[in-house]
Amino acid sequence: SEAREILNRLIALETKGSAGPIHPAMVYIGLGNIDEAIAWLDKAVEARQSHVVYLKQDAKFDPLRGDPRFEELLHRAGW
Repeated sequence: SEAREILNRLIALETKGSAGPIHPAMVYIGLGNIDEAIAWLDKAVEARQSHVVYLKQDAKFDPLRGDPRFEELLHRAGW
């Protein structure tokens, strides 16, 4: 429930332009919701958020490796 509360705050901040979409994506990964994580990462790549440079190597994104949608995001991000 605490993660959901944080997620709601991050989404509200992202909607206002105060936070980037990669942050909700990381919470969704922690919750095991891969579909939502990838949807938010798609927004991060589309927005060219600076944190996407970590997608290729950061262990936080390991649960997504092997998913073709994640591989496509890596390709779009320039990896």
